[in-house]
This record gives sequence, C-alpha cells and structure tokens, in this order.
Amino acid sequence: MRLRVRLTALIAIASVVPLVFTGVAATRIADRYHVAQTQVLYGKQAQGLARLTVAWLEERLRGLQVAVEVFEVDTLGDAEREGLLRFVYRQFDAVNVAVLRDAGGITVAGPQRAMNRSQLLGTAHQVVGPERLDQFQDQLPQKEAMVAGL
Repeated sequence: MRLRVRLTALIAIASVVPLVFTGVAATRIADRYHVAQTQVLYGKQAQGLARLTVAWLEERLRGLQVAVEVFEVDTLGDAEREGLLRFVYRQFDAVNVAVLRDAGGITVAGPQRAMNRSQLLGTAHQVVGPERLDQFQDQLPQKEAMVAGL
C-alpha cells in the first residue's frame, strides 16, 4: 500500500511540475507581449493626438492672422478696435484674453476678457483675474514678432 501511495504521489508531482513551469513561462511571455503591444498602440495614439493638436493650433493662429489682416488694425478707431477685440474673443473659444498693442508695447485697446463667471460666453473660455492678466501682458510678444508669424 505504501508503494502505491508513493508512486501515485510521484506521478502527480511529475505531471504537475511541468505544468507549473509551462504556465509561469507562458504568463511571462504573454505579459511581455501585452506590454510591448500596448506601448506601440499608445505611442501611435499619442502621435495622432499630437498631429491633431498641431493642426488645431495652426488653424486657430491662421484665423487670428486673417482677422487682423482683414480689419487693417492700424486704420481703426478706438471703438472699432474694441469691437475687433470682442470679435476675436467671441469667435475663438481658445482665446481667453484679447488685447491690442502698438509696436512700442503700449496697449491701445483691451483687454477683452471674462472677469467673473457670469461674464463667461462659452464653456471653453476661462475667467482671467488681475494676476493672470498681468502675467499674460508681461509675456506678450511685440508686434514685430506677431507679424513674423509667431
């Protein structure tokens, strides 16, 4: 009887051990393949989103450039300049502040912005308080940079 139990235990161990090693090896291979495949797919998705973002930004910049060219800003009066800024602010959801400066960096019109939640026109616009407005105006490029296509 003891021999039968020993043989049964030996056969059981001999059949289970290769299954365990095979299972562990197969799991590791599958995990590596899954991680590699996921990295490739996420990489392609990130590249696609980057291309979409670049195209979206280029289209917005082109629209702003066309608006400035069409309205011939240098010939506009004060009220017309304010109207242009309202147009730019309302036309482009990505614009949170619209301001018009001369070549010397002096503000000639604006800023057009939402100062509190009740003034927001759409869900894409954001409230721009005094601190954020000061930061924005400090980082504005000069007119020559805007004409150059920045």
